Amino acid sequence: MPRGDEEDVVAVDEITENFLYSARLGTWIVDSFPFLNYLPTFMAPWKRIGDNFYNWAEKMHTFNRNEALQRKGWNWTKEIARMKEAQNVSPLELAFMVGFLYEAGSDSTTIALEVFILALLKHPEVLKRGQEELDRVVGPDRLPTFDDKDNLPYIRHCVDEVLRWRSPSAGGVPHVVEEDDEYMGYRIPKGAIVVGNLWSIHQDPEVYPNPTKFMPERWDDEENVHYGFGFGRRACPGRHIASNSLFVNYARILWGFNVEHAKNPDGTVIPVDEWNMTQGFMSRPVRYKASITPRDAKRVEVINQAWKGAEVQLQDMSKILRMEDF
Repeated sequence: MPRGDEEDVVAVDEITENFLYSARLGTWIVDSFPFLNYLPTFMAPWKRIGDNFYNWAEKMHTFNRNEALQRKGWNWTKEIARMKEAQNVSPLELAFMVGFLYEAGSDSTTIALEVFILALLKHPEVLKRGQEELDRVVGPDRLPTFDDKDNLPYIRHCVDEVLRWRSPSAGGVPHVVEEDDEYMGYRIPKGAIVVGNLWSIHQDPEVYPNPTKFMPERWDDEENVHYGFGFGRRACPGRHIASNSLFVNYARILWGFNVEHAKNPDGTVIPVDEWNMTQGFMSRPVRYKASITPRDAKRVEVINQAWKGAEVQLQDMSKILRMEDF
């Protein structure tokens, strides 16, 4: 999907927008007055809107599931359908399971990549230090992989710092209190909605000195924690996949490319405002410009070779799957 305006991209963007709109605290009056949920559907617009959102998502995910199961070669739908854990899952549940994987990567992970590039523009010392670590550990002849993770602490810390510096969900996900509680003299009754304000938490100078500065080295202290994936039992179930995905993406960006401010035709730098973020349940940098160029010709060659190898690997997986299907 090289353009970004393909039908599949537009569809998943609409599903994501619907989710972000629905999940934003204060969108629905019924959140503040739960008894209103007893109203019939014709008097409760949130029910009709919710049904429409669900029907649209069901239509898209079901269509994609059917297409994937009929398509030749390997894909995630076939892979998950073959798992032992999926044998008691309905076709509709399978469609949504794979659809959620797709959706998750289209918003929060993408935002974390946009924030990382923004951080490199505003803090070029991070680019330099990350490249120095990669050159020392990985070298110029191969791409960094997941196996390098333990030996690349600075790159790992970049993931933690992105999720602290600009958490994709700046306001946190609303939680409901299961029993009466008290905090600093405030009574919190059972059933109350509590919002963990991640922005405020992560900008606390007593916990994170110089909080507005992007400083991956602050995570050298193993006592530090962030809440970019939420809290407790309701923390993001995909946090391990997300962390690994961001690590390998950040590592390969730094290994293969220089990231600098874009310039106007007259050579002047195009400014970028690190505080210009969108508002809502998920917050991302407002569109900005950057210059991303290969570090050298050798790395371009390595990247092209890795791309070709990945295509061969995918073809081999497709052959194995077709043999097993037969």
